[in-house]
Amino acid sequence: MLRVGERIGAIGGPNGTQLILFYTPDDDSGLSSFGVDIWMPGLRPVTEGGWSAKLLRQGDALVAEDTSKVGDWLPIASNLVGYPSVAGIPTEATLTLERRAYADGQAQGRFVYRYEDGGELTCTFNIIQDPPQGE
Repeated sequence: MLRVGERIGAIGGPNGTQLILFYTPDDDSGLSSFGVDIWMPGLRPVTEGGWSAKLLRQGDALVAEDTSKVGDWLPIASNLVGYPSVAGIPTEATLTLERRAYADGQAQGRFVYRYEDGGELTCTFNIIQDPPQGE
């Protein structure tokens, strides 16, 4: 089981949305803290039922099949760029968004890493930003 770490955020704007997610394992899986920095270009709204984007392995990276949904996927492990050494590089991943609000920096969804041995790692997120003071 993974819990979202304290450093988490969504930054929305006219050019797209950036999600910055950090996870801390709360078991003895051998995973260290890790995360991902996701850039989703454009102003595509998430409709009821959400949307998904598939990412495939290309070398040591995951690249979206549809780059209009996910422009960049930057994995972070132990504060460095890369995947957790215990888990290794996934063969593919799926990002699913149930909610994405641009102006208020909120997002909800999950991503699933899939590995050659059939294993999966599912990470959920629910980013809720407090409104600015005085509103």
